[in-house]
Amino acid sequence: MTNPLDLSASTDVTGRDYDILVKALAYAITAIDSLPRIRQEVSDCDDMRRLLAAMRPNTRWHREEIMAARRHMGFEPFFLDPQDHQRHLN
Repeated sequence: MTNPLDLSASTDVTGRDYDILVKALAYAITAIDSLPRIRQEVSDCDDMRRLLAAMRPNTRWHREEIMAARRHMGFEPFFLDPQDHQRHLN
């Protein structure tokens, strides 16, 4: 399969292509993880996780991307006050 979009080129279509691709990977991983186990595309999701890790080498940052997607999609509670988060854990 040929790649019609050469990401190594200096062309940046939106001005923030890299950030959008990172976010898209985080949302795709979250969506696949939310499916029943039998419907999950495990190898695709694993490859997406590897891509995200390569794009955001700092482990903390790529995990935060996924957590942000999970919160936005309603899979994790969203706390504005850190004390609310602590109360939720107890």
